[in-house]
Amino acid sequence: MYTDELLIISFVSTKFKSLVTSLGLRASNIYIAFSHDIILDVNFFVDEFVFGEIVDNNFGIFGWNLIFSNDSNDQNAEFDITRPVSDFTFTLHKTFQPSTPFNFSDWLDHILTVFCYTQPLAVEFEPDNTCEVQKFFIQNFKSIGFQDVYSLDDMLLVNSERADLSHPISQKQFNRFLKHWIRGSNPRLQRMSLSIFDSDSVSREVLLKVFPIFSPPFFLFIISLVSTKTKNLVSSLRLDASDVDICISRRINVLARTKNSYLNLDFYKDSNDQNELLSVDITVPVAAYVGNEGSRTQSLIPFNFSKWLNHIRTVFCWTKPTNVYFSQGCERFDLRLLKDTIGNVNQLVPTGLLTDDSSRKVLKHFSSPSELCLINNPFKEACQIQQIFIQNCKILEFGDVYSLDDMLIINCERADLYHPTTQKQFNRFLKHWTRGSNPRLQHMALSINKTDFVNGEVFLVGIKCMEMSEDVKRDIHQTLSSSIYSSMIQIRRRDGTPAVIGSYKSENFIYFHFIVFH
Repeated sequence: MYTDELLIISFVSTKFKSLVTSLGLRASNIYIAFSHDIILDVNFFVDEFVFGEIVDNNFGIFGWNLIFSNDSNDQNAEFDITRPVSDFTFTLHKTFQPSTPFNFSDWLDHILTVFCYTQPLAVEFEPDNTCEVQKFFIQNFKSIGFQDVYSLDDMLLVNSERADLSHPISQKQFNRFLKHWIRGSNPRLQRMSLSIFDSDSVSREVLLKVFPIFSPPFFLFIISLVSTKTKNLVSSLRLDASDVDICISRRINVLARTKNSYLNLDFYKDSNDQNELLSVDITVPVAAYVGNEGSRTQSLIPFNFSKWLNHIRTVFCWTKPTNVYFSQGCERFDLRLLKDTIGNVNQLVPTGLLTDDSSRKVLKHFSSPSELCLINNPFKEACQIQQIFIQNCKILEFGDVYSLDDMLIINCERADLYHPTTQKQFNRFLKHWTRGSNPRLQHMALSINKTDFVNGEVFLVGIKCMEMSEDVKRDIHQTLSSSIYSSMIQIRRRDGTPAVIGSYKSENFIYFHFIVFH
């Protein structure tokens, strides 16, 4: 039976009213709209479902409207709510007339009682002029709905948590509002829904949802998918990314960071877990999942991964190489296609979860990153890993065992070597450096186990060292933005190039930073 039919039954007598009330049907929301007529909107959640009700699947609710008509033909005539209203009309059913006429207050009390509603009511109205409108826009309601024309000033005065604005506006007005919001307007706003007329005068619905952490990238990116015009509009806001990371495992994750926030997108998330290693064709269209919401989004024109990536780069004004991470499960993707799609790479990280075979394939296809972080040595022959050390990347991070020969062929500007070495090997390296090895090196970080110092320090034996004044040490600390070094000493290459060896201790290791001043 329909809930509106139960309402009609409840008017028969006090006993029937009590009977319907005892069913425990609870309204989820009740809205009242005052205009020439009065419209009372009663909604129920699906878990209060009564068979036969009309359900709105978008919101998980169902319900109906009651219309109390103003008998006057004068559109400006006031509605006397103290006068008994003889009948009302269900928007989906026929007009109903109770045996005892109720005024509006009696109608409302009856409905609130029957459907166990004790929450504050939501009220919509039509103000008479601009000043009246702005008086209500500026109040701190939880929610406000408005169906008439509104200006940019009206939008900027909105002080509610939610605003539903029905009348379409121009892209220019929305653009100006977004720019004001980015600069700090509407601090209480959490959600705004509105519509925009495009060039074909077709109204497009736009949902602006504000998240305290993810705000600008999230909703602006969604808006950019509506059309080429909105894409250009969002790009013009210069929401510049500071980094774009791509993590490839069983799925592909793209993380775009801005100054104060970030956007997190997942691709191929909905693949069958039982077939997780089946190959994936990245040339066919795919949906994106918004990481912070878990919701699925798609452009009006289907995008493959390459087009998604180009769209992200355009919207976030990103023209630099990306950071790419490979983890377990990446074997299902064609590395050649990924390389063609991603292009040049800034930082490449084959994680320690990869097999040696997978790591070798990644290093083969992504062969010239600016920065390489290699946790494990995937090669069996020494000459193979030395092909990695000899590359002229900017930064090399290496977590496995390395030899003196490996150190001497390092051709990058910075090397972070995580596996502990020995004093003897470090000493031999320093001697080679003073004679001219590693000409591009500017910074090397390494560690030595404390057990190697039981018989004293030998890593500086045979090397001419120079003491440093406290003022010079302080200047170096400021230059490097670091004050961690408990000990610092200077050496020189034969050509006069100075270098500093700074060290600090932990429980089990002594950490060294070898810094060259070219």
